[in-house]
Amino acid sequence: MTATPQYRKNPYIIGRPISEPELFFGRESLFGFINDNLNQGTKVILLHGQRRIGKSSVLFQIPNFVGKNKFVFVSFDLHDQGKSSLPQILHNLAKDISKQLRLSPDTFKVPPTEELATAPTTLFRDFLAEVHQALGDKSLVLLLDEFDVLSTSEHHQGFDNFFRYLQSILEQEDKLFVIPVVGQSLKDLQNLPLFYKRAPQQKIGLLDESSAKKLITEPAQRVLDYEPDAIQAIWKLSAGHPYCIQVICHAVFAKARERDPENWTITRTDVENIINKAIEIGEGGLIWFWDGLSIRERIVFSAVAEVQASQQPEESSTVSVNAEQCWEYLKNLGVVLTESLHKAESQLVKENLLQREYLSQKSGQKAAGLKVTIEIVRRWIVKQHPLHREVRELEMLDSEANRIYKTSAELRQQGADIHKQINHYERVLELNPNHFSALSDLAQGYLEIPDFANAIRVYERAYKVDPIRTKDEYLRSLLSYGSQLMEQREFRRAVNYYSLASDVAHNNKTVQKKLVDALDSYGRELMEPQCQLARQQFERILQLEPDNQSAKMQFEKCDQGNSKGNPLVLGSIATVIVAVIFSFGWLVRGEREATNIVTVANSSSEQGNIDNDNCPTNFTESIHDVDLCISYGERLLISSSPSEDFQQGMKAFREAKAMVKEIKNAQTDDLSVRNEDRINKKIDSVQEEYKKADEFFKKAAQLSNTEKDSKDSKYSIPEALIYSNNARALAQEGSPLTLAVVVPGDDELLARAILQGVAQ
Repeated sequence: MTATPQYRKNPYIIGRPISEPELFFGRESLFGFINDNLNQGTKVILLHGQRRIGKSSVLFQIPNFVGKNKFVFVSFDLHDQGKSSLPQILHNLAKDISKQLRLSPDTFKVPPTEELATAPTTLFRDFLAEVHQALGDKSLVLLLDEFDVLSTSEHHQGFDNFFRYLQSILEQEDKLFVIPVVGQSLKDLQNLPLFYKRAPQQKIGLLDESSAKKLITEPAQRVLDYEPDAIQAIWKLSAGHPYCIQVICHAVFAKARERDPENWTITRTDVENIINKAIEIGEGGLIWFWDGLSIRERIVFSAVAEVQASQQPEESSTVSVNAEQCWEYLKNLGVVLTESLHKAESQLVKENLLQREYLSQKSGQKAAGLKVTIEIVRRWIVKQHPLHREVRELEMLDSEANRIYKTSAELRQQGADIHKQINHYERVLELNPNHFSALSDLAQGYLEIPDFANAIRVYERAYKVDPIRTKDEYLRSLLSYGSQLMEQREFRRAVNYYSLASDVAHNNKTVQKKLVDALDSYGRELMEPQCQLARQQFERILQLEPDNQSAKMQFEKCDQGNSKGNPLVLGSIATVIVAVIFSFGWLVRGEREATNIVTVANSSSEQGNIDNDNCPTNFTESIHDVDLCISYGERLLISSSPSEDFQQGMKAFREAKAMVKEIKNAQTDDLSVRNEDRINKKIDSVQEEYKKADEFFKKAAQLSNTEKDSKDSKYSIPEALIYSNNARALAQEGSPLTLAVVVPGDDELLARAILQGVAQ
């Protein structure tokens, strides 16, 4: 070491373009591309890249690495020219050319703005002719930074004239070239003339690993020693983004100057310890980066960043997460997923701000995965732009929706009819489903009518968006509707809404009391027809109020009733096979009351026992597990040693039944915002699973018919055939008739004999 950090200024540069060639690393292929095109006489070479990627630094370095013997370069920043007239722009350009080429003001007169206003074309061409004469054999290359100022809505018409004028002069001047640089995606530059869009294009992207390593180590090579793990840590944090590398290394160098002067070795731990400081000193550039994103892109970006943070430890958060989880995360915040949000994701991937890859799942299938490309940017977003704040910006996306919302606010101030206000809010949400102010006002309007069901439906989503602001009104709507249902003696639905209220207001004694009353009423109502279900209600009461004597009495009464009413003999085993008779449909869309044929048989036969560990052998002791001895096709009850097809059939049947339950829950009581498309897709999936189960059960039944080495082969395996019929019936539309057949579970031969006739 020839110097120590205390006596050296920080060699890492943030906040300005890099003009020093010795501090600039990488971009060799880019400079080669520019050099080749200039030598081939290409008049326009278009460069583009995301903000803070180092575009201005590249422009500074072009004269150092490209065609020194044949070209001279003049930089001209268009950022401040957007509102200038054509004469003003030409005057400023001529002034920069004269200054950077160090032309004598006595010999080369810069045309004044006033004179250029009268004859801009002639005067500027005369000026260029003098410049070309001074340059001799060399050609002039204009490096135009911030070329995409044209895309803004605020630019002056003179800017349009400048682009047309530049095109015409390029077509006439053999020794004039331009290299424009833009910071937006080229597809977003709607106003860019076709002349420029047709030019050769090159993206200024992230540095490769080799160039990134040079940028990390070489500026401080005589001062700091980076361990390989430290270099790798900076690479993972920055992904090769030059600004982020400079920020991280600037913080590393600053920290090194504060510690033991004998220790200049940088470790991975040193890098991890300065991340927050690096984010702090890089704030300005990161804000500039964030401002370059559209509202939709910010929302998607923040969602991916937060899902990564929530699922993985900080040190391994560079791993992709399932894209569906990111969308689900947005929905859990009350966001309606629109096509434009999905397009924003695609654009972020295209710009390499997000990376998409496919993840392997346990099922063997592949799922789309996403991650933020630059890890230090992800951490900054999580810290400075939490999604629950950013989603509010979605309100600004539709100007017509905002206009109507403003009208609705005026109606509210005027005390207009509440139904008229509601119509306005609904229209706003049709245009922009993520207008959360309209959503909250709509819920309030329904509550005022009162229309509790719709108020709850809307408040449920508004509560996800802003739980603090909407909690009280959401709770009021739930409790009001619960009270209304109690008066109407709809105790089951009242339990549902009071349960939701309990979730919203944890440990609220008033809410808990209402829920207990609803559970008690519902439990008493169920005592005779469905004692087991009634028992569940009293169990919930005792969970809320362990000393509730009334619930204890009803609980015991229900147990006593079950014990007395048990039709099965102690020690016997009975199972129920449910057979669905073909009709026109499946149970989700509408299920009429089944016609049951029940046969109870008790036997102490030891000819063969049921091969099922789930069905209890003593119902007196296990009355609450009786449903484990009933099957439509989801579990094995009679047949021993089931084939692989039989097992696959049961698996598909169970998956179909689980999806049916999900659909029923989604269609019950309007407790959640409906998504008809999703439900219809789920119904299609249910039908596919039932069809799959049908095929497996058919194969299992056919296999049984070929068995000849068993004394009971004549009975086949009717259980498989019944389940096949059930699956086929449930996959169709309509209301199938249901038969329940009770057979002995401790005599497989007798059970098969009984079921043979039912199966056929």
